[in-house]
Amino acid sequence: MMEACFERSADTDAFSEWKRRAINVLLKGDHTSDVMGAACQMPLFIKDVVVGAPALEAVTAPSVPRFVQNFRRTCGAKRLAVAATPSNIMTAEQKVLRFIRLVNHLGKAPWASRSFGPNHLIMNRLIASHLKLVVGDSSDQLHPRLYSLIDSRRATELSNAKNLVWVTNRQQGKTTTLGKFIAAITLAASLTGGVLCCVYSTKQDRAAELTKAAKDYLYWMQTPEGKHPDWKDVTLVRDNERMFACKVNGGVEQVVMARPKNPDTCRGDAFRVGIFDEAAFTSPSFWYTFALPLLQIRDRIFTCCTTPAPPRGFFDIFCTGVLEANARGDNFFELINHSLSCAECIENNHGRQCCHRLYNIPPWKPILALSSISSLMPKNRAKDYAAEVFGVMKETFQAYLPRKLLDAVFNQRERVKHSIFPPKHSATVWVSIDPASHGKSDMGLSAIVGYDGKVVIIGLGNINASRCQVLQLQAAVREFLKQVRRHPWLTPLSRIVPIIECNNNEVMAMSLVNVFDEFQPVWQPFTSGNFSKFITPGVGVWTSEDSKLAGLQVVYQHLLEGRIFVAKHLTIVDNSSFDHRFKPLDPESLVNECFEQLCQFTDDENGKVTGKTADGKNDDIGFSVIQNIYWRLCVMNRDSSVV
Repeated sequence: MMEACFERSADTDAFSEWKRRAINVLLKGDHTSDVMGAACQMPLFIKDVVVGAPALEAVTAPSVPRFVQNFRRTCGAKRLAVAATPSNIMTAEQKVLRFIRLVNHLGKAPWASRSFGPNHLIMNRLIASHLKLVVGDSSDQLHPRLYSLIDSRRATELSNAKNLVWVTNRQQGKTTTLGKFIAAITLAASLTGGVLCCVYSTKQDRAAELTKAAKDYLYWMQTPEGKHPDWKDVTLVRDNERMFACKVNGGVEQVVMARPKNPDTCRGDAFRVGIFDEAAFTSPSFWYTFALPLLQIRDRIFTCCTTPAPPRGFFDIFCTGVLEANARGDNFFELINHSLSCAECIENNHGRQCCHRLYNIPPWKPILALSSISSLMPKNRAKDYAAEVFGVMKETFQAYLPRKLLDAVFNQRERVKHSIFPPKHSATVWVSIDPASHGKSDMGLSAIVGYDGKVVIIGLGNINASRCQVLQLQAAVREFLKQVRRHPWLTPLSRIVPIIECNNNEVMAMSLVNVFDEFQPVWQPFTSGNFSKFITPGVGVWTSEDSKLAGLQVVYQHLLEGRIFVAKHLTIVDNSSFDHRFKPLDPESLVNECFEQLCQFTDDENGKVTGKTADGKNDDIGFSVIQNIYWRLCVMNRDSSVV
């Protein structure tokens, strides 16, 4: 009966091909995903015969071919029932396989016909992270067999796929890959219409380039060469430079939009797929105040594609946080870097000479051309070349104070004890304050003492307050000086020297100086007799680019000579000094914060020295230490009586 049915059919070739594939699957002994795939892809005209249709119930067991009996026994009754779903209702497996076939079909477009392994893995990763859009499954967990249909060797890895940060090189095919995925998800997403995807970039014109790359695939699908039997009618009902809406086979409209970078303009955006092209070159405000809050919505997926971020920029710091999260098993964001340089060579500043990851060079990039271009690059552009062509995420950060030297000071196992001072020694304590100058700044405090060429940090403080909160800042300074006076290294005869920055607000500086009068003896060395500039007599000091560079040089010299230490008994102050609701900080947390801030000092884009970072980190504690050590040395050079 079976053979007769096939002989009457005009599709015997299709059945023969399916039968050959199913036999191969059974011989392998794989009774899971591949068998299910074979069942899903069987020709529709034989499905009623093979898979439990009413016509088969009347057939006695001996009359059913042994091949069909084996196939039914292998698949199991439950899976056969899934495979026997009516042709107008697709199973999850069928939707996944259909989507993969669509991606492969789009890969036949003339401009996308060259395959590249790393980009193929990225495409699989994108399919896995957007699987709920493909199958229309509202459940929290998708069956593992669906991920094995995408890539059986990486099914476990793909099952954890969520948001992606893809760092790659220029001309690696990222626009082609992302355009292909946007086109595929537009054609095959199981949604009810509306805004499916929003594309963001450094500006709206750049985002429009990516949406155009997706539209090119849809245009190709409308040509005789690109037609596909499953997507016979692809219609762009709306089509302009900044958005398009697509209908497939008379279905609902799926909208893809290129959006501007302005957070206020995009504040009402609601989408399922977010594509962020060149995310590292947007702004911290856009990323932290607009983009990341959008991930509060369930099942919304981000894909960030960029060339390497500038060192110590907001996205570089974000990527560092993603790597740390991935290391502890948190894959909410996953970082994939297709750099041509390995991590060890980058760490040793040999990123451009690395040859360990040449498999990331696509076939359209000849290696000799990379070498020739490298030889033409001037030395001052070498880092730009390494980032854009080799994909080097981060070379050594060019800071004024080397991290290794600072690490030797702040990460000591044993802090300096009181025993370094002789009995009854009245040590002079130098207290430096960097007041809050604007709304985004903190007030940093530090206290140091010196003996026998050593500079020992005995106190640190950080106050988060605005410059208008004068009473609160005075209360914090009062508490800090009270704790300093109680320090075991000091005696009642120890003098306190205030070093207060006057920049932006002399009135604030004078208000803080007045607090010192309560903790005598106090010595004010900043007079017109000692200094002719960079001071306000009787108040404090002024910071200029010259004095800041000089301070960094003095601290660097102290680090080289091993003269800076941290006391075991450390005085600290924080917002709890005037706000009982504030949880007191741990001394080690302030030590670590001071260490990190000192590591941040470098030249900004305008050539000015700063320790503030693009993601909003301040430098007030670190600068108070630099200011303290520098002006202490200046005072000692002007007054030989200072002990």
